Amino acid sequence: KDYDGALELFARSLDVVRYVQHKADSTHEVRADLIVVMITCSNNAALCSSKKEDWERTEKFAANALILIEALEERGDESKIRKVLNSDGLVDSQLFGTWKVKSLLLTVKAQMERHDASKTVITLKKAIEAVSVYKKEGDIMFKYLSTQEKDIRRLRLEFSKRDKAAKV
Repeated sequence: KDYDGALELFARSLDVVRYVQHKADSTHEVRADLIVVMITCSNNAALCSSKKEDWERTEKFAANALILIEALEERGDESKIRKVLNSDGLVDSQLFGTWKVKSLLLTVKAQMERHDASKTVITLKKAIEAVSVYKKEGDIMFKYLSTQEKDIRRLRLEFSKRDKAAKV
């Protein structure tokens, strides 16, 4: 529960990885490993920031993870890095399902705490869409996505209550 210490380590790790990531001689395998580290550290830094109720940094770190995830997703099946990740056992339902939804849920929490209703609605819809695309019976991420789906419903209900109370 040393959120300050953990946050410091995650932020420092991100700085180091960004330097290595941009070396011209990095292989696709190295880049794939570094993307995993960057997504994981960004999401974990967002989680630490949320525990500290630093909503601005929560949203910033979660957005960093989302940028990487969505860029990889947009490149489609032809992405060499995505192929490396898939061959290493990171399936699309994990990359673009559970990891993306984790980033989106952290973003939703920050947006709700910052009273940004319009962005919260949009982000909740993105989370629901990610679950609906990647949650498939028999997939190894089915259980995790089911849990995240419950978290989305809980946050939607909480948001609805807050939104109604704010309008009264």
